[in-house]
Amino acid sequence: MTSVFLLAVLFDRQWHFPTNIAIAALIILLISPAELFNVSFQLSFAAVIAIAAIMPQFVPFLLPSADRTEKCQREMILGKISMLIKGGFFLSLAALAGILPLLVFYFNRFSPLSCISTLVLEPLLCYWALPLGLISVPFIFFAPAIARLLLTIGAMGVSLADRLCAWLAALPFSSIWLPTPLPQEIISYYALLFSLLFLKKSKAARLTAGISIVTLLGTSGYAFYKQHSAETDTITVLDVGQGNAVVLELAGGFTALIDGGGSYSPQYNVGERVIAPFLWSRRISHLDAVIISHPDADHFNGLAFIIKRFRPETLWVNGDNAANASYTDLLNLAGSQGAFIHVPRSGETLFANTQSRFSNVLDSHPAGKNGSENDRSLVMRLTSHGKNFLFTGDIGVNAEEKMTEGQKEMQADVLLLAHHGSSSSTSAEFLSAVAPEYVVISAGPNRTSLFPAPEVISRCRSAGCTISITAQDGAVIFTVADGGTLSVGTTLATHR
Repeated sequence: MTSVFLLAVLFDRQWHFPTNIAIAALIILLISPAELFNVSFQLSFAAVIAIAAIMPQFVPFLLPSADRTEKCQREMILGKISMLIKGGFFLSLAALAGILPLLVFYFNRFSPLSCISTLVLEPLLCYWALPLGLISVPFIFFAPAIARLLLTIGAMGVSLADRLCAWLAALPFSSIWLPTPLPQEIISYYALLFSLLFLKKSKAARLTAGISIVTLLGTSGYAFYKQHSAETDTITVLDVGQGNAVVLELAGGFTALIDGGGSYSPQYNVGERVIAPFLWSRRISHLDAVIISHPDADHFNGLAFIIKRFRPETLWVNGDNAANASYTDLLNLAGSQGAFIHVPRSGETLFANTQSRFSNVLDSHPAGKNGSENDRSLVMRLTSHGKNFLFTGDIGVNAEEKMTEGQKEMQADVLLLAHHGSSSSTSAEFLSAVAPEYVVISAGPNRTSLFPAPEVISRCRSAGCTISITAQDGAVIFTVADGGTLSVGTTLATHR
C-alpha cells in the first residue's frame, strides 16, 4: 500500500485516493487471494477507505480563519500546530469509525482512547520508524552497516511506541468490551455510516439511514428477546485443552459457567482466548453464576478474566483453600466484584424453574481433610426437560463409591467424565449406576495415554456410550428442546 502511494506521488496522481486504494488491494489479492480473509487486511483497508470517505467532511473544521494574514507569526505557528493536532484527531476518529464493527467482531472490544493514542503513537511510527525503515532498504545491498544503524534507530521508535501503548492500555476504561455483532448488524452499521455522508444531498441516503437504524435496533432487541424467551436449554462443553469449562444457557435467560480452566502459559489465558469469546458470540455479557468444582488450576486459571468481564452474581465453591495464592486472589477478586461466595450442601439447588433444576449432588463436607482434594470436588446435576446431565469435577473412585452407596441422584443421559478421563475415576460400577447415553471427556491433545485412559474408553464403549473428546471433537454442544428432545453436535468432528 505504501509503494502504491509513493508511486502515486511520483506520477502526480496522489489525489486519486479511491483508485490508489483499489490498486493496492488488487496487487495484494493477486499475490495472495486468501489475504481477503486476513484480519489485518480487513482492518487496514476499512480504516483507509473510511479516512478517504469521511475526512473531507472535517475539512471546514481544519481550515484556518480568513484573517490569518493579519495575525502575527507566533499565532500562525500555533494555528498550524493546532491544525495538525485537530487533523490527526479527526483522522483517527475516521479510522475508528471505519474499523469499529470489525474490532468488536474479532476482538470484542475497542478503545475510546484510540483517537488520543494515535496522536501520540503516530509520530513515533509514521515519522520515525517507518521513514528510517524505508530509507534503510537500498543500503541493505551495498552498505549493510548503514542499514543496520538506520533500522536500530528506527526500532527505538517502535519500542517507545510499544511502551506508551502498554501504559495507555493500563488506564481505566481504556477498552470497552462488547458481545460479538451479527453479520446483519455489521452491514447495517456500514450502511448507516456511509449514508450519513450524503444525508443532505440524497433521499436514498436518508432512507438507507432510517432502515439501518431500525435494523440495528430490531436485531439487537430480537437477540435479547430470543435469549430470554427461549424454551430450550443449551449445554456446551468447551475445548479448553487440559481443563474444564462448561457453559449452561437455560430457558428464561439463566446462564452459568461450571469451572473455567485449561491449558495455560504467560502468553495464553483460556478465559480471555476461549471462554469469553464463546460467551460473547452467544450474546452473553453477564453470568448469573460460576461454579468452581475444586481449586485445581486447570479448573479455575481462566476465571479471573471472566469474573472481571461478566461479573457473576453467585460463586459456588467446595470450601477448600488452595495451597497457591492464585485461588485465594481469585476469591478475593470475586468478592470485590460483588459476587456472593457460597459453599453448597448436598442437594442444594442453585436454579430451578418448571422445566429445569440445577443442583449440587455430592456433599464433600463430611469427608473433611480425610478425603483427597479431587474427591472433595463439587458434583453438579442438571435436570432439563426430563434429561439429566452430571458434572463430576475430578472425583476419584472413593467419591464415586460414596455416591453409589448413598443412593444419590445418579442416572444421567450425559456424563462429563471425572478427572478428564483418568484411570483413577469412572469405575465400571459408577458407570453402570449413572448409565449415560453420552459421555464427554474434556482433555488436551498432548497426554492421550493418560487423559483419557484407554481402559476408561474401553469401559464406556462396553457400556454402549457415545463418546466425545474435546481434543478431537472441539466443543460439544447439547440442546434440550421443550418436550425432552436431546440433540448433540461438535465443532470439529462427529462424536464416536
